[in-house]
Amino acid sequence: NPGYISIDNSGTVDVTAEYGFYAEGVWANGFYDVDIANSGEINVSSYFFANGIYAVSFFGDVSVDNSGSVDVNASGYGYAAYGIHVGYNLPGGNVHVGAGDIDIDNSGYLDITGFDSAIGIDANGQTWGGLSVNNSGDMSIDANGFAAGISTSHYGIYTAIDNSGSLDVSSVVGLAVGI
Repeated sequence: NPGYISIDNSGTVDVTAEYGFYAEGVWANGFYDVDIANSGEINVSSYFFANGIYAVSFFGDVSVDNSGSVDVNASGYGYAAYGIHVGYNLPGGNVHVGAGDIDIDNSGYLDITGFDSAIGIDANGQTWGGLSVNNSGDMSIDANGFAAGISTSHYGIYTAIDNSGSLDVSSVVGLAVGI
């Protein structure tokens, strides 16, 4: 979308891609500001990659506010599940957020399971602005390989992470990281 994107979900979203490459509960990518609010229930299941909420902007700000529940499962070997995923793994390429700020506020419940990796909140950007993650929600993150509650990679002005929620992160044979 070449313009401003605003999505507000208060309903139930069920997405299954049994053998599809990507399954996305809420997916928004645009050139300018992207705002996503979820107070509903998002359930996503895929053999390959699965995202509960995915957002990317090339030139604007990205804001994600989740107070609902997000349940994501990627069951295939070598594949990943993300609860809230900002600015990374755009289908067809490796795209990072552009010039704006990234602001993620989660007070909801994230239940994320990935065969290879699982991440509750993953925020990545090569931005001129800042990256802020505020989590007061609870998370259950399970993977055979890499598992993380909150993961960020950012080259901008500042990165701020504030967590008051409960992060239950486990990995069978890989690395498990809270923040």
